[in-house]
Amino acid sequence: MVVEDDVVTRRLLCKAIDLEPSLTLVSAFGSVNEALHGLEQEDIELLLTDLGLPDGSGLEIICHCQRVLPEADIMVITM
Repeated sequence: MVVEDDVVTRRLLCKAIDLEPSLTLVSAFGSVNEALHGLEQEDIELLLTDLGLPDGSGLEIICHCQRVLPEADIMVITM
């Protein structure tokens, strides 16, 4: 799962994932609320999330992911 509010950056990350045969992009979101809902719907192995999002912090997504999918790896992508 990719969470990044910058559309261009999100598209580039998604394209890079799609080009790697060993990876499968499950979903991509641009906000905290979308990502929290997505975590309830999807079974993911890796979360790539920005910290500065328009409706909150990626830290909220990280904490929620750790609760609902404790086996998932988490990577922060931020500037």
